[in-house]
Amino acid sequence: MIKTGNPIISIYTEMTPNPETMKFVANKLLYPGKSVDFPDIESVKPSPLAVELFGFP
Repeated sequence: MIKTGNPIISIYTEMTPNPETMKFVANKLLYPGKSVDFPDIESVKPSPLAVELFGFP
């Protein structure tokens, strides 16, 4: 096996009571010590990953 130094991170979704909301869960800490909430597209600018996730249909 070749090691690249890049960790593999799995991200999956969980249901929420709000059909307009998606919850994404990762198998690794992305923001150590806290969880984050991005309620709208304007709030995701500091996070390239969140920008990409907002592009989901």
